[in-house]
Amino acid sequence: PGALRGATVAAALNVNRTRVLDRGRFVFAESVHDIENGLPAMRGVITARHSWERVDLMLRGRWFGKYRNAKTALLMDIQRFDPEALVDVEVAWRFGDHYRLKLGAQNVFDNYPDAAIYETCCGMVYRRDSIVPWHGALLYAQFGVRFE
Repeated sequence: PGALRGATVAAALNVNRTRVLDRGRFVFAESVHDIENGLPAMRGVITARHSWERVDLMLRGRWFGKYRNAKTALLMDIQRFDPEALVDVEVAWRFGDHYRLKLGAQNVFDNYPDAAIYETCCGMVYRRDSIVPWHGALLYAQFGVRFE
C-alpha cells in the first residue's frame, strides 16, 4: 500500500427560518404558507475524504429535513414531506503526472422524495421544484488530462 497522503472530514448544518412580514394585497395565504414552510428548516452535509499516493476516496451524506406544501389558500389540504438522506461516493486514480480517472455515484441507494399529492401534472410523480433531488441515482465516470 502507498503512503497515506491525508484524510479530512467536513460537516455543515443549515438551520433556516423564513417569515413573510408583509404579504401585501396580491399574495395569498397559500403562497405565504409555501414560502414559510416549503423549504426544510434544517439541512446537513458531511463529507469524508481519504487520500493515498494515487487514490482519492470520498464519502458524503446529505440530509434534508421535513417541509410542507399547501394545496389551496384555504390551507385545509397540506402535504407533509418526510426528511430524506442521500449518500454519495467517489474514487479517483491518478496515472502519471497528467491523467486522472474518477468513478462515482450520487444518491447510491436510489432514494426519492415523497410522491407529490398536489401540484403535479402530465404524469409527474414528484414536484418539479422538489427540494430533495427526484432523479434517483446518478452514476458517472470522468477522465481528466492536465496540460502544463
